[in-house]
Amino acid sequence: MLFAGSNNDVNVLDQSPIFQNLLTGKAPDTPFTVNGHEYKFGYYLMDGIYPAYSTFVKAFRHPIEPRDKIFKRRQEGARKDVERAFGVLKAKWHIVEHVARPYELDRLRDILYACIIMHNMVVENKGRNIAEYSPTEPRHIQFQLGTAEYLHRVVDIQDQRKHKQLREDLADHIYDGSEV
Repeated sequence: MLFAGSNNDVNVLDQSPIFQNLLTGKAPDTPFTVNGHEYKFGYYLMDGIYPAYSTFVKAFRHPIEPRDKIFKRRQEGARKDVERAFGVLKAKWHIVEHVARPYELDRLRDILYACIIMHNMVVENKGRNIAEYSPTEPRHIQFQLGTAEYLHRVVDIQDQRKHKQLREDLADHIYDGSEV
């Protein structure tokens, strides 16, 4: 049971059907390659409060190197773009304008996915996408909670080493393509 004010980002994450679908294999794997390394899952841009999962990309906390500063600026800019996109959708089409509780979870999930897809289309159209996406046949393998397959997937997603490697690869990729 959550009390008023306790619904912070991490609590929402723990209850998120989107993240649960990723853990249980209901969400399709979205493999991609950046800087010569292949990654199994897509990723979400996050701020510093979130855990260091292989599916989360956070900006460098105190960047010193030019590469890290550029990455932080781009990552934070992309996060702001997403927030603006939700603002536009909310203002223009009144999406998520009112309290979301009356909506069914499937409806909320569809709204969120639509917002993310539309944002990605805008980013790709502006030539600011980070990696090429090649659609493949979606892989839907559902895992039962507590099974060995599920636990391996959880460990894979919570791998801090992969989190750091992904951020490094993305930072290198952005820096190599930027005009310093």
